[in-house]
Amino acid sequence: TNNSANDTVTVQTFGSISGFAYIDVNRNGVRDAADQPLANATIELTGTPTGGTAITPRTVTTGADGSYRFADVRPG
Repeated sequence: TNNSANDTVTVQTFGSISGFAYIDVNRNGVRDAADQPLANATIELTGTPTGGTAITPRTVTTGADGSYRFADVRPG
């Protein structure tokens, strides 16, 4: 008797998007020591991933150092 089975399993992995919001004091497009963080700023994630269905917009608030992070972001 052959009791084997063949199934295909798809594993969905999630990523994150993170960064810093700041005032670019010298306007050089690079985060420097003199640049000021934007604390308590609202950052919104929107868009249409591969596949064509728009995502539900998500928002986060920056920390005291201007940092933000969107967790559990689907690839694409």
